[in-house]
Amino acid sequence: MREITSIVDRLGGRKMLAARLNVSRKAIDMWERRGVPRSRQIELLLLAKERGVDLTIDELLLTQSQRAA
Repeated sequence: MREITSIVDRLGGRKMLAARLNVSRKAIDMWERRGVPRSRQIELLLLAKERGVDLTIDELLLTQSQRAA
């Protein structure tokens, strides 16, 4: 999923994001196949806001809908 890769990159990359969310980098890699878990979407939105990154819930929901496709 290109969208989640873009989101991860905009938020500082896998290593930083994994550390910030207290998850493994492998977990973040899984998001590319499965979409961002709903349980993490709010955390990503808050992190984006804190870092001044433009991220919308629609972008995160798109990662979910692509998984279903």
